[in-house]
Amino acid sequence: MDYNFFETLSSVEAERHLTQFLDVEHREVRLMLEQLDGAEIGVAYSPESILHFFESVREHVTVHIVEPPEGTPAWLVEATKQDHGGFRALDEESQILALRAAFYLGQTLVSTYPGLSWALGRPGRAEFQQPVVTGLRSDLDLAPLAIAENMLKQRDDDAFRTRVTTAVKVWRESV
Repeated sequence: MDYNFFETLSSVEAERHLTQFLDVEHREVRLMLEQLDGAEIGVAYSPESILHFFESVREHVTVHIVEPPEGTPAWLVEATKQDHGGFRALDEESQILALRAAFYLGQTLVSTYPGLSWALGRPGRAEFQQPVVTGLRSDLDLAPLAIAENMLKQRDDDAFRTRVTTAVKVWRESV
């Protein structure tokens, strides 16, 4: 996730990016859903379908171990190496799949729960100018891009399923 990209956008560019993200990903996810067996996904854009959609996407994701960003504290490098095998990154094709998963996640919540909507991340927050889902009771915004990318980087099958199902449960309780 390139937070600097979003931080350097003007407000007009950020709005344009959000509109383009929603248009492109809506079209691309629709094509993906047409290619997937309906029994695998269940009811498209339902909270129950999020795990299945993410599992379908994850099958095509490639994760690489990369060097830590310059200036990363040694303790964080060591902890990441110990807990996760190192810093993980998605290849370019997998980053595109992460966009699809992010849209699916966000759109599922927006279409399921009245009061939730797509917006730009607010100033002073890590997700500033990123596409986010807003309207949660907590006054926090859901950052689907970062969430999808991080979930798809998880390589352990059980941990992956647990993270996705726990996240969906927590989000449902936050509406």
